[in-house]
Amino acid sequence: RARDWIVRAVGQQGYNAVWGPLLRAKFGAHADEISMVWFWGKIYLRFASRNRGPFAKESLGYISGSFGRLVDALVDDARARGATLALDAAIERIVVENGRVVGIARDGEIERADLVLATTPSSIFRKLLPELPTLAPEYDALLKRVRYQWATVLVLALDQPLSQTYWLTMTDEDCPFVAAVEQTNFRSASEYGGYHVIYLSNYVDPGDPI
Repeated sequence: RARDWIVRAVGQQGYNAVWGPLLRAKFGAHADEISMVWFWGKIYLRFASRNRGPFAKESLGYISGSFGRLVDALVDDARARGATLALDAAIERIVVENGRVVGIARDGEIERADLVLATTPSSIFRKLLPELPTLAPEYDALLKRVRYQWATVLVLALDQPLSQTYWLTMTDEDCPFVAAVEQTNFRSASEYGGYHVIYLSNYVDPGDPI
């Protein structure tokens, strides 16, 4: 567990002051269960982006017009390559015949496919494929063990700055959010109609009142 390793590395006082509150802020009651693999990956990712050669350093970038422009470009490219995109298309189920996935059911009709790629949360995927316990019992058991947390974001548009800090992490136990990201300390407020935009984010368990 990450907690055990961190306490050995920096001591209980260091854990209580920094890493413990950060883990609790992100994982709540599950903080002590988080594996060292996750913690190592997170730390490695941060440092790897800053130490690639003697002149390399991490830099922040922002797509003018937000990520919607990137999504639009991907959609246009996919269509240019012959793809068909069906938006607002409710998938009823993944169709299985003779133990093999052959397509999806939508609007009461079956659309056949050589391959079905599902990118839903595990719980929704299991509802779309009720045959999964029979088709792949071990995989189905694995999906049932996966626990999710919700990421909640409140966006504020203020008529004045909240602070001079772009990204501020909070670890106070009574604070209802983990991070305050003031976008207009990174990009000018003039790009947002003169408003100062702040994202307040938090992670909570399913069923949490927030």
